[in-house]
Amino acid sequence: LLPILYQAKVGALSIPLGNPRHEHEFTAFRDLPLPNGMMLIPGVIDVTTNYLEHPELVANRICNVVEAVGDKTRVIAGTDCGFGTFASYEFVATDVAWAKLGALSEGAKIARMAADRGIPVVCHTYSIPHLHYSIATDNCPILEHFPAPCWFALPEPPP
Repeated sequence: LLPILYQAKVGALSIPLGNPRHEHEFTAFRDLPLPNGMMLIPGVIDVTTNYLEHPELVANRICNVVEAVGDKTRVIAGTDCGFGTFASYEFVATDVAWAKLGALSEGAKIARMAADRGIPVVCHTYSIPHLHYSIATDNCPILEHFPAPCWFALPEPPP
């Protein structure tokens, strides 16, 4: 599938790697390197369960992908997808979704230290039922004038 995806005229691919069914697939990027100029946004948080990932697990997932890609500047950690609803069914409780994003932020900090001087991390828009917000951690190019980590939401996110 990657050779087909690599033909897309996009700047980045968002690939779900945060759930047990796909977590091992990061090795494909070692065997089939990203095309020049393309970045990878690996999902390192499972958005379909209320199980909260530990930041160390998130960091391991990020580091695995960075090692497979071979260039920390081409990896932007994210979630497998958005925290949305399906036919009025909420997959992940709102407070758990926020906690998962907190684990993503903490895991990215750990991975950044491990990668020695940083990898780009989350700068992406997500949706939680009845909330639409962005999170920026590290040096988000879109929101670089805000201190990190920053949470933006209407209504305000929990502390």
